[in-house]
Amino acid sequence: MLDTAGKILEKLLKARLRTAVETAGDLSPRQYRFRKGRSIIDALQEICAAVSRAESYNHFSRRIVLLVTLDVKNAFNSAKWKDFMDALMYNFRVPTYLLKMMDSYLKDRCLSYETMSGERNITVTSDAVQGSILGPDLWNILYDNLLRIQMPEEVTVVGYADDIAVLISVRDIDAAQLKLNQAMRKIESWMQRHGLSLALHKTEIVILTKRRIETTIPVKVGAAEVMTKPTIKYLGINVDCKMTFWPQIRRTADKAATMITNLARLMANIGGPSAKKRRLLMASYHDN
Repeated sequence: MLDTAGKILEKLLKARLRTAVETAGDLSPRQYRFRKGRSIIDALQEICAAVSRAESYNHFSRRIVLLVTLDVKNAFNSAKWKDFMDALMYNFRVPTYLLKMMDSYLKDRCLSYETMSGERNITVTSDAVQGSILGPDLWNILYDNLLRIQMPEEVTVVGYADDIAVLISVRDIDAAQLKLNQAMRKIESWMQRHGLSLALHKTEIVILTKRRIETTIPVKVGAAEVMTKPTIKYLGINVDCKMTFWPQIRRTADKAATMITNLARLMANIGGPSAKKRRLLMASYHDN
């Protein structure tokens, strides 16, 4: 845990880093996490826009959109500080004084812990701590290079913190597979260079189209074979192949109905809830 002095220093560094990054051209517009004025809704709108473009073609040339969500293994804990520094130096060319300050702040860290044999120390050289003030910005700075990789035509990579979504707009599934192979080679190469790896078994794929085609088929993702689904969960939202969002609406309605039922059990029909139940209700409200 950071002490008060550490938090103050990170706030000062964060302000300077953001100014330096903005001066250098800012982060990729396709990173939607840890950025002011951006949210899950903006990331979803990127998908909706891709589908709208695909639907704008005539009946004979209308396209499909393949949405592939990729999960990075232990992403924040595996990010190396050397890669952060390299990104600051070469990608954003931050001022020398700020580089020296960041280097001094990150280096010579160790983790001390007790064992049956006595105290042990491990040198720490990685970790974008999710609870820290500076960690999210450092992660975005590192990940920016991945989002700027030159992808094949009609392939877009969208970032939301460590979550990656690959959007492929093509005429048919064979063309989608070809472009996905090309994109995966570039993504996996970048991951390997930075000591990161994909959890391919967590990959989810959905074919976004209103055309009457088979939407449950095997697709090759790197070394794994993944079956496409009628609906996948992306950033906590159920995205279905027809882009109706009905699965999400039903899920939200079911949760609301459950909540109403639970609240109704707390409330008596006559005289209102007891003092004990009121305290329980207020406690649950404050906890949330």
